[in-house]
Amino acid sequence: MSPAIIAILVLGWQSPATPPPSRGFPEVVEVEVGAKVGPSTPANDKADASEPAQIPAPEAPPDKTSPQPAKGTADTTPQLAEGAAEPTPPSSSSDTWVADGEGFDFDFDALSGDTSEDSDEQQQTPGGDTPLDAPAPVAETSTAKKPKVRAGDILSGALRLTGAFLHFPDEPLLFANGDDGMVLGEGRFIINTPAGKHLKFDINTFVDVSRLPTGGTLNGAFTSASSGSAYRTRFLSWNYWQNGGVRGNLGVDRLAMTILAGPATIDIGRFPINYTVTGAFTPNDVYAPFSPTTVNRIFKPGVDALRFSFAVGNLASIDVLGTLGYASNDAPTWGQSSVFARAGFVGGGFEWAVLGGKLAQRWIVGGSAQGDAGPIGLRTEFHVGFPDREGDGRKANDNELPIYTRIAGGPNVAFGWHNTSLSAEYMFVSDGRSNAADYLDRAMSLAPDDIPYLGKHYVSASFGLDIIPILRLQTLALVNASDGSGLGGLTLAYNAADEVDLIVGSFIPWGKKLQNVDPMAGSFELGSEYGLAALTIYLETRVFF
Repeated sequence: MSPAIIAILVLGWQSPATPPPSRGFPEVVEVEVGAKVGPSTPANDKADASEPAQIPAPEAPPDKTSPQPAKGTADTTPQLAEGAAEPTPPSSSSDTWVADGEGFDFDFDALSGDTSEDSDEQQQTPGGDTPLDAPAPVAETSTAKKPKVRAGDILSGALRLTGAFLHFPDEPLLFANGDDGMVLGEGRFIINTPAGKHLKFDINTFVDVSRLPTGGTLNGAFTSASSGSAYRTRFLSWNYWQNGGVRGNLGVDRLAMTILAGPATIDIGRFPINYTVTGAFTPNDVYAPFSPTTVNRIFKPGVDALRFSFAVGNLASIDVLGTLGYASNDAPTWGQSSVFARAGFVGGGFEWAVLGGKLAQRWIVGGSAQGDAGPIGLRTEFHVGFPDREGDGRKANDNELPIYTRIAGGPNVAFGWHNTSLSAEYMFVSDGRSNAADYLDRAMSLAPDDIPYLGKHYVSASFGLDIIPILRLQTLALVNASDGSGLGGLTLAYNAADEVDLIVGSFIPWGKKLQNVDPMAGSFELGSEYGLAALTIYLETRVFF
């Protein structure tokens, strides 16, 4: 494979379309992070919180399957991450457990056949308190009406239209066609409904059509649910149109059943999983993760999994899960599948977690912590990875991929004045490269579902505020400290009407371009990670119903 083709693949890589503030646009500054203790439910795995953020960085926004607060009133207090719900202790009079605002009752008396009241027949049998010749009681006529289920209570959806202008660097070897553009239209239809006290269903289908350049777009900036993942079978999505750069897809992004039984929860099917607590850099988001530059984080893609969650008291939880991984022919394979566990608990004013297990082509062990030190929020997470291509233990051919460490974290603070928020993060990637000339080799060694960080050291900073209650400004700076390249992001999110958002934004890259170019041989070296990214200006419209 020629270096030019490899570079185009690196530049055009789209993150698998993997979690709080304003429902806006590059929702990366205020990602829902941290993991509540208690068992996980589909509600907890929604990518957004009360309002999505405006630019790629910290917090991931809430899913549109839940009611959203009015624009300009987003809670900028750091949110606990998806993963496990925080249980409300049961009352003394019933076996009831409430998860993250969605309550469910487990009637243990019903299992044993006991009831709180005797029937009229029991009270009127010989030996009872009621005489045999007593007149039969008159049945009372009930005037209560059963509530009717309306389609709007369980069915919702969203429409999204995105257009962008891309100005590429003057590098004919890679961008022979010069400047380009992209357009993406996407529709979603969502069903989220309980089927009794102990069963819920979550269905999220999509249809999209897009025209994308063949290379050079920001990593994962404009991905949708049709993007691939090691843990998503392709049999649940279909390509109905492919003509040049235009393609159309339809499929199922989520298809899950949730069984609720006291403090235990079982999720089966395709549903989102997120165990990160940080925002811009999320090393512990290992299932269909978002790229730091992802513009739309409203819906986190699901993966094919089975998860068992259990609340241990009020301050601890345990998750055990397995996901199917697929080979190139879409057949399930052990090397690409995962078996994973996470335990979280609260102590000392912080939420702590340990996690680990087998992932696609690697094993990891790590942890996270989040909490407040006075007015400043602190979040950090890490993991150590052991590459294992076949999933059967490290062998001689795995030694070329070293054991690595990834750690990210930083402070964040929110102010009441105009919902102002500030955050900063640093990430260390031990298996990254110090020399930009080695970036192409690094890109070829990445594991599936691995965001392509090519350098060793990264920093980010973000700032956001509400100019007026329906207009939010968000900024982002993302820097590869190893080579000095980076991206600056600016977005404005306007709440045009009830459930209608207009977002305009841009990404401005800087850094060295190609080095040691030989046009005759078609060879070159990368000068930096972000130096070849396109200057991007985009407009996005979102409508929810």
